[in-house]
Amino acid sequence: MKTQLSLIALTVSAANFQLHANDWETITVTGTRTEQSVSDSLAITKIISRQDIELIKPNSLPELLNQVAGIDISQQGGRGQNASVFTRGTNSNHTLVLVDGVRISSATLGSTNVQMISPSQIERIEIVKGPRAAIWGSDAIGGVIQIFTRKAEGIAATATVGSDNFQQLTATVGFEHGEGASSFSLSKEQTDGFDVLNDVEPDDDGYEHLSFTATGFQPLSEQLRVNYLLQVAQSDNDYDSAFWNNQSEKDNHILALGLDYTISEHHNVQFKASQAQDKNLDFGVAEDLYETTRKQVSVVSANQINEGVVLTGGIDFQQENIDTSSTYTNESRNIVGVFAHGQYQLEQYNLEVALRHDEVEGIESETTYNLGVGYDLSKFSNIALSHGTGFKTPTFNDLYYPFGGNDQLISETSTTTEIIYKHNFLIAVAQASVYTTEIDNLIAWAPTEEGSSVWMPFNINSAEITGAEFDLRANYLGYEHNLNFAYTDSEDGTTGEQLIRRAKQHVNYSVNKSFKDVTLGVNYSYKGKRLDSGGIELDAYSLLNVIALYEISSSFSIDLKLTNVLDEDYQTAANYNTQGQAFYLGVSYQQ
Repeated sequence: MKTQLSLIALTVSAANFQLHANDWETITVTGTRTEQSVSDSLAITKIISRQDIELIKPNSLPELLNQVAGIDISQQGGRGQNASVFTRGTNSNHTLVLVDGVRISSATLGSTNVQMISPSQIERIEIVKGPRAAIWGSDAIGGVIQIFTRKAEGIAATATVGSDNFQQLTATVGFEHGEGASSFSLSKEQTDGFDVLNDVEPDDDGYEHLSFTATGFQPLSEQLRVNYLLQVAQSDNDYDSAFWNNQSEKDNHILALGLDYTISEHHNVQFKASQAQDKNLDFGVAEDLYETTRKQVSVVSANQINEGVVLTGGIDFQQENIDTSSTYTNESRNIVGVFAHGQYQLEQYNLEVALRHDEVEGIESETTYNLGVGYDLSKFSNIALSHGTGFKTPTFNDLYYPFGGNDQLISETSTTTEIIYKHNFLIAVAQASVYTTEIDNLIAWAPTEEGSSVWMPFNINSAEITGAEFDLRANYLGYEHNLNFAYTDSEDGTTGEQLIRRAKQHVNYSVNKSFKDVTLGVNYSYKGKRLDSGGIELDAYSLLNVIALYEISSSFSIDLKLTNVLDEDYQTAANYNTQGQAFYLGVSYQQ
């Protein structure tokens, strides 16, 4: 088998994750929780490297994810406002988001506040499409997005100003201590924003954000290494609602400690203990507090039996707790998951089997699986067929909300079948897939009985999704090209109507070229028409961004970014405004 177990499975140098067009063996860890090359993976995998982030200069994580095939971003305004991520037509809480292996979703809402993660503190992102519940448990129906925190070297700082009085300062420092290394990253930004919601108080809705990350590792012996992560983020933002003008404060933190133990050259055990907390304080008619804490412990053992067989198994324990200004009927629950994963490569065949069982306190248990078979058509191409299941546990709001929770709910469940083709053209790497997903027991609010004014959530909906994706990354004559397009047909299983805020057509293309000290880049995105609540149709739109980077010296550089160059007037959520044409000017220092 091409994969090799490694002591540094989650902290491999960022250089290994920069996907060059001729790099057929790019290493990932998210799909199986151990090292695996892109070519061996029986799932569509997208990697966004630190180099990519530096070229795109995104102002937010949603802006970065919006350029990935099959991902829709629905944002209720600008920076700092609520943003939902829809992967392959599934719901916004059907994508598992991890930071260095730690779940960060809210236990009350079930979704993840991706706005709280600053791109300046990201080393790389691995996106694995399709169900991975048999590896990670709940939420991984549409896919998994794993964010790896930045591993800095030396000292770096950036100052950026832009439209709507945007101001950002970032600083990173990385240093070695013996055989270990640590990185510290700080980001501060603010903006006056713009008016978020139509037909409500016409004012600018501003935003302030401060985040800090500390991460590192230290070998304690030849076999044992400790790694750690501390991430703290705080934001204050104004937002509009249909009833009043609001302000909110959000605080997130992650604390994680891990141990990697190498039993032998081919057998590695990883232990991780973590705590993730999100806190949201709303100032509306009255102060409203929502705070959730998730404590997590995981043990993963990976053993390469021989040249063609890798076996991975583990156990995950979670304890979820909530503390709010409302009184929930239950404020704590435990979740235990046990999984096993096997990879077997025999000549041209590559087989994958994964099985997981999750016990969720208060609801029925879930057993999920993944089955896959791949065939190497040649040294540079392969085809794969995969079939997997997934589930999403009901949230505390679904089950125990004091004004309409239903503690009789069961998990939403899914089944996905996919055909995948991958090809290495030496100057390009291409991935293509066709898939179908069926989701049952979807939770929706409905009257408790016909004609009743009392509503509560029930497992009454279903969805049928079919889609196709293509992704190409090429380096030709010094030009770096990234092209992807996707078709996603996501229908309500009962009515046949399209699910809201999800476009059928997606096209993204970027190209950049370096000319000695200058790098020029162009990014283009097209999203097709979408439906929103109440049958409102949102128009298709195109976004064009242009960026220029100039290296003044080995230490200093400047960059100029123009966004929405065509000044497109569009919405990703009905009645919520988006930013028009804007500019950003940055100065960077690297030592």
